[in-house]
Amino acid sequence: MAKSDETTAIIVFDNEKIHAALTKPDAMTEILAEVKTILDAFEPDITTDKGRNECASMAYRTARTKTLIDGFGKEMVNDIKKQTGKIDAARKVARDTLDAYRDEVRAPLAAWEEEQAKAQSTIKDFIRRSMAPGDDIAAITESLSVVKTIDAADYPESTREALITSQDEAIQKITSALAKAQEIEADRVELEKLRKDAADREAAEKKAEADKAAAESARIAQEESDRQRIQQAADKARAEAEANEDAAQAGREADKKHRSSAMNTAYKSFVENGLDGVTAKMVVEMIAAGEVDNVIIQF
Repeated sequence: MAKSDETTAIIVFDNEKIHAALTKPDAMTEILAEVKTILDAFEPDITTDKGRNECASMAYRTARTKTLIDGFGKEMVNDIKKQTGKIDAARKVARDTLDAYRDEVRAPLAAWEEEQAKAQSTIKDFIRRSMAPGDDIAAITESLSVVKTIDAADYPESTREALITSQDEAIQKITSALAKAQEIEADRVELEKLRKDAADREAAEKKAEADKAAAESARIAQEESDRQRIQQAADKARAEAEANEDAAQAGREADKKHRSSAMNTAYKSFVENGLDGVTAKMVVEMIAAGEVDNVIIQF
């Protein structure tokens, strides 16, 4: 067996003692009880580096005790094939028991390491959130809330200072990121409002122009309608006047023709009764003009 094995094990062994432990009933139990007694008396101070080192060392020596016993047992198996079953059973008991002792003696250190790991994980989360807060206001706000709700009092005292420093830095960076995101969002909303206002003004201007054009078209159409109505009325009046004039002219011509016929009849009567043509014409004209009293031509 190696010298280092002897010096690093929990208890001092010799070949006879190990052989007896591996072959005699209850001998291994006695050795394991001896180891357990030593471990139970061991009370490390986990709050100091020395205590933590002693704890790790005791766990290591427990593991070396297991290795020592297990290794010697392997040699015996090679030498004593018939005892393999008993030796393997004792080896298993030693392994399982010493593993349990190892875990038991290391439990305070394991708990301390777990707390350290928890604190480091929280610090890493602070860093992650502060390094990449994103640009979504809701997500940034949630990250800020998560960081602020962490209570350093829930963590080991040895980690609190680093955790509080990391927490403060994260809060500062995330708050800054939130302010920037809110500013960007406000600018976006303002720009959107300006664009909408500009679009509304343009639409209003186009509508006003369209209304003006429609009004102008309506005015022109009304003026044209009035002009046509007046023109039609004038044309109608002129046509009526022309029709009346034509009727009057026709009446005058008919009257003239009738008078001429009547006068011509009278003229012929005078000529047939002995008057010459000139005298007969003059008499007829005088009668027609009303210059001869009590004598008329019936038209």
